[in-house]
Amino acid sequence: MSKPGDGWVPAAVASSRLGIRPQTLYAYVSRGLLNPRREGRRSYFSVEELEQLEPRGKRPLRPGRVEVVLDSAVTLIDPAGRLFYRGMDVASIATEWSFERTAEWLWSGADHGEPKPWPVARDMRASGRTLPDRLRGAVAMLSVNAPEVDSRPEAATTIGRKLLPQLVAALPPVGEVKKESRAALASQLWPRLSKLPATRARLAALNCALIVLADHELVPSTIAARVAANAKAPPVDAVLAAMSTHAGVVRHGFRTWIEEALRSGSEPPGAYDQMAYRDRDPRADILLPFIKSAATSAGWRRVELALTDERAPTADLAIAALSVACEMVPTAAETIYTIARVAGVLAHIAEEYVHPSLLHLRVGYRGPAPHDEGGTQS
Repeated sequence: MSKPGDGWVPAAVASSRLGIRPQTLYAYVSRGLLNPRREGRRSYFSVEELEQLEPRGKRPLRPGRVEVVLDSAVTLIDPAGRLFYRGMDVASIATEWSFERTAEWLWSGADHGEPKPWPVARDMRASGRTLPDRLRGAVAMLSVNAPEVDSRPEAATTIGRKLLPQLVAALPPVGEVKKESRAALASQLWPRLSKLPATRARLAALNCALIVLADHELVPSTIAARVAANAKAPPVDAVLAAMSTHAGVVRHGFRTWIEEALRSGSEPPGAYDQMAYRDRDPRADILLPFIKSAATSAGWRRVELALTDERAPTADLAIAALSVACEMVPTAAETIYTIARVAGVLAHIAEEYVHPSLLHLRVGYRGPAPHDEGGTQS
């Protein structure tokens, strides 16, 4: 494992170099801007990555920094504290709609009311060290026989209705799984995350979490999916591209770190630093009342202090709190996020098929000067 002095520095040094608080440093991790290495309970950060993020006034602008702006009608973030899916305020639909209705709205832009429950898939034998690893393994298995590119508006809905239940079926059950041919996705997912009874309040909380995490503009995994779709990769392969890109964040375990901190009563890293919003993360504000209704008494005591802090919680803290308050299995927060985000990724893939972005990326060569055959520099 790398140590300080060989291109890696501890968190305190990294924070100092960037001129930010340690909590903000870990918020950068959650956004995929930094990829630390862990040694025990300590994290080390790459000097090269820190140099890329240092304020421009402290270093010369280096070639290779790219700001990606893609036209999209899927999601809008209002930094004042609102989030919209195709023009619909997430704060309103998260308390009234099912995740299925929200997903189909993202995929098609048409609302036909509550759809009938999606089919329940057969259990899959997907392997992986953690639950998110199993999900990525399941998508890799499914991609072998996945449909080819289909740019029809209804194609994303057809694929999503099958793919999301298949991902749930790749997770091992820890509670009682009812034998049903169709069921709400939250009902299918709950017994694979918690042994607690699936009460109405708990299913409502999980449904709400899936909705508010379904999309959040262009995070790196979404960009990867759109690039794959732009190259006409089949939709399940484009989803796999997104999951593989997100695997870096999963391995560094940001949301899992917050879960562990809440369980141990320590300060959750980066749980209050807003990256996309000026003051409050609307996703956390929407989810918090559901968490309190769903939590056990002991579970609520573990998260209450963090959630009632004067500082505004992020969605990452809220989803980790749901996991801890409802006595879910380790990595449940990351698992919920991964499944929810497939809905948004499919919407971006479908959009890329219909309205492909004009991507023209070039390399700014920075290697050694070329030599002729005699070995002299040309």
